[in-house]
Amino acid sequence: MHRIHFHLDGADAAHLQGDLRIPEGTPLIIDDDLLFQDSDKNRPSWIVNAWIINRSHEPRISTRTLNIYLGALLAWLVFLRRNGFELLGDRASLQAALGLYADFQLSGKCKRRWANSTWDLNITCISEFYKWAISENYAKATPFTYAEITVWRDEIPVVVLQNNAKLPIPKGHSTIKYLGEEYQRILLNTLEGLSPDGSQPAKTKARNLARNSLLTRLLITTGLRSQELNFLTSYELPHLPQERTDMPIEFFIPGTITKRGRPRTTWIDFDTLMQAKEYLQWERRIAASRSTWTPKAKTGGPLHVEGADTLGAIIDGERRSWSEVTLEERARLVAPEGGSCLLALQSNGAPFRALGTVLRRTAAQIALEFDEKFPHVRPHMLRHTFAMNTLERLVRGYYEAVARVSSRTNRNAALALYMTRQDPLMVLRDLLGHSSVTTTQLYLDRLDTRRIFADAFESAELDMHSGSEAIRDEVESEFLEEDG
Repeated sequence: MHRIHFHLDGADAAHLQGDLRIPEGTPLIIDDDLLFQDSDKNRPSWIVNAWIINRSHEPRISTRTLNIYLGALLAWLVFLRRNGFELLGDRASLQAALGLYADFQLSGKCKRRWANSTWDLNITCISEFYKWAISENYAKATPFTYAEITVWRDEIPVVVLQNNAKLPIPKGHSTIKYLGEEYQRILLNTLEGLSPDGSQPAKTKARNLARNSLLTRLLITTGLRSQELNFLTSYELPHLPQERTDMPIEFFIPGTITKRGRPRTTWIDFDTLMQAKEYLQWERRIAASRSTWTPKAKTGGPLHVEGADTLGAIIDGERRSWSEVTLEERARLVAPEGGSCLLALQSNGAPFRALGTVLRRTAAQIALEFDEKFPHVRPHMLRHTFAMNTLERLVRGYYEAVARVSSRTNRNAALALYMTRQDPLMVLRDLLGHSSVTTTQLYLDRLDTRRIFADAFESAELDMHSGSEAIRDEVESEFLEEDG
């Protein structure tokens, strides 16, 4: 059994017939013999694919989410087959299979063992499949039992069903999802080659200090997602103002690298942008000048770039805007001086996409040598940190004061007007790229900010229960991304 992605030009080759209505790129599973039916009976793989295709037509659902759904079902289906169970068996056999599955995934060798959060994510996906299969008369039973529990939402008791197969996970307020000011300073000091308190150079000689500290600072000060950081070209950084300014500098992120393809404008501070320009001038230039890297042939070969600026470049002889260049094409861009055109490079000029590994090792080093309570750090946690830092400054009026001063000097008057007139939540919504301000508020609640910024929320007048499925998915995806 294999995972594939549907493409229209391969439909005939796979002997798929009829009105498929399958979106391009939808992940599917296929048996080794490439068949979906036995005589007039649909195979389990066909039924799983039918559910995925059904989900693929939901508004704003991403391919990444579909891959999570399919991965959970594929792991479950492979386990059932290996142990002699049917996907659509009776309740007794499905419950027996679920018990064995829990033993298989939650105990045994550490490399194979799932964390509680991973188990719960898979159980949620499998549970949704069985709900659908029963409603469509494909299945008559589910392996899960549910309990009615009462939860309080805005001081109103609401009865919901809880899947008894799920495991306890620490509450949001007891799980660190962002870094406080002191932990930010410790992390950046260590990445810059200093002792955690910044008092002296570190004893170990780490490599690529400028790159690693810059990328971390970029995530903290711009709120970029990992994908956006990994596929941003070095040419798309804003121009550095001639004079130092406390005014945020607008930073356009093209839709080709953002989540769900929505372009947005975030901002970057002067010091971080200056650090980025210094990285381009020194460490990155050295890596590019001695580059031995070329894109792998299976990706389609190199795309040579000339005459690049912040708006676009000549790519293989054709002038194109960066807003038109896809993720796949960006991975193949080769600069005139050699090496990748992407912002972060390895020492051989190849694209660098391992910041998560750097952060994990650095955090472990800090916890071992300096502060045992220092948390595990993932790239997406730094996006949460940006949200917290920005909201605090907005609430305290820092940006508003800066904007008022800037407006009197006619420096970026449009941005100054926006910052002095908009509600803090609206500003943060735009910076994070959320589709709704309700998403931003629910997202911040997940970060446990209500007790800190309660006063800021009183005037928002948002309906906490207006969270449509799309809004709930958008909030959940922020935290799924962190787990990934």
